[in-house]
Amino acid sequence: MKKASAWMMVLLCASSVSAPLSMYAETVMTIDDVIAYAAEYNRDIKAAIRSVEDSLESLKEVFTLDDSSISLDSGYTYTAATSTTDASHGFTLVSSLSVPIVPQLSLSAGISKDLLSDTSASGTAQITFSPFAGKTTEWKDWETYRKAEIHLTQTQIGVPLGAEVAALDVIRGQMGLSYALESLELEEQKYDIAGKRYELADMTYTELQDAGSDLSTARQSYYDAQKSLLSLKKAIYQIIGPDLGDITVHEVTAEELVAMIETRDRELKLAQDGAATTGTLLNRAVELESLNRQLKKTPVYKPDISISASITYTTVKAGGSLSFSLSPNQFQTEERADILADIADKESDLRLEQANLDLELRMLGQNISVAREALQVSLNDYANAQSLVEETQVLLDQGQRTTVELRESELALFTSQIQLFTAAAELYENLGDLLLLYRLS
Repeated sequence: MKKASAWMMVLLCASSVSAPLSMYAETVMTIDDVIAYAAEYNRDIKAAIRSVEDSLESLKEVFTLDDSSISLDSGYTYTAATSTTDASHGFTLVSSLSVPIVPQLSLSAGISKDLLSDTSASGTAQITFSPFAGKTTEWKDWETYRKAEIHLTQTQIGVPLGAEVAALDVIRGQMGLSYALESLELEEQKYDIAGKRYELADMTYTELQDAGSDLSTARQSYYDAQKSLLSLKKAIYQIIGPDLGDITVHEVTAEELVAMIETRDRELKLAQDGAATTGTLLNRAVELESLNRQLKKTPVYKPDISISASITYTTVKAGGSLSFSLSPNQFQTEERADILADIADKESDLRLEQANLDLELRMLGQNISVAREALQVSLNDYANAQSLVEETQVLLDQGQRTTVELRESELALFTSQIQLFTAAAELYENLGDLLLLYRLS
């Protein structure tokens, strides 16, 4: 009865394992493919581009003639005859033109003439100039545009770096799934051997149950690796979108990843000739510059000046008038004081953000140093695991080791390979985070 129960466990736990089936077509991409696709199709980049275009359009509105207008009106007049005058007919034509040459200057003109009579004609022209009546939020439009530019730059640099890290994570997930599958297959083989040994009374039932427990643990690890890979793929879909179907990233070896680190080190060395910054720090600087511009455009004394001229022509007389008025509205001391207070607050924010950047640079430097040490340890462990596999193979050839023991040493080597890849990817990601801070400047 115990034997039957044992073999029932074998049938339940040691069923053949196959790779998960996907509902979508598989797309195999290299890391460079992922980076290029993200740079071209990422939704955040497209949204940032539209934001720059929209803010630039708002900024350009200050300098366009979009508000210009031309009007033309006509009419027919009839005056009935009286005891002292004859009946008369007339045609009236009135036109006007309005052109906002600059925000503070407008021009209008009009003419009216009785085309059926030579006795009267008139025309008027007027120019109004209000030097302080222009847009008061022009500096705010500039601030919005500059912030949109900063966000676009940050997105265009950050998205490819993020896509690269996401691709490396997917590779690590694929390696983890392969390892879990090989581990499961090995546990199935060990459980099969245990079952045969139990039949031969060479193993206790408790030992057989322990082998079954190890098999169940390996199977659960395989399912967990599947879920982990799906989660990592979800992260990459957030960057490049799901349009490509089920994505598999072409794996790179740990040696190739170490070579990528060397290239990143060279890129970072060149970038560090400049200054490091963050998007937040750049935005604070723009806000400060915007306030300074506002202060410059806000005079201490703000008068309202109006200049106008008109001319009337008739067959009887011709004349003209010119008027000039100066009406002081208010002193701007209170408004300027508010702006100066805002400037002081923004300068404080800027200093605080610079301190945060300095702290981030120091922390990244420490993380990179630790990651380099961890990579070196992983390289040593990987070399030792390779030596162990070679030694086990020699002993197997001499009949002193079994094929199961060889597979176990190969799995240990696989574990070391994943650990080496993980350590190299972590160092590479930290170097990318530091590179981003220098590329933004």
